[in-house]
Amino acid sequence: MDKHTDILYRLARFLAGVPPDTLGAMVLFALENPGIMATLFAVVLFVSKYVVGLIVSTFLAWYGGKMLAIHVWPRLPSRLRQLLRRVEGRILLQPPDQDRAGARGDRSAFSRNSKRHPHW
Repeated sequence: MDKHTDILYRLARFLAGVPPDTLGAMVLFALENPGIMATLFAVVLFVSKYVVGLIVSTFLAWYGGKMLAIHVWPRLPSRLRQLLRRVEGRILLQPPDQDRAGARGDRSAFSRNSKRHPHW
């Protein structure tokens, strides 16, 4: 996000240094040449289409996930739910022992700071 702010800041600084008559001549030149305006319009349209597509697809994925969680998940057999929970870790690329509390073993309790911060 800082890159966009930096780019806009530099553009504003550049436009602030341009005399008003030169800026007006640039706008009139752009309006007289329809190819430049069409290209600019196409770029703006493409960028806005991409941004709107990202927003809509994110909303649809969230809505679909919530509907599945509310309507389908409770009706699944418990065995299938357990299988899906195990597969979820692989899909999210988690290490196999990340979600289990006792997977690290008892060695982590005997660190050099264990006397300072005892584990009860």
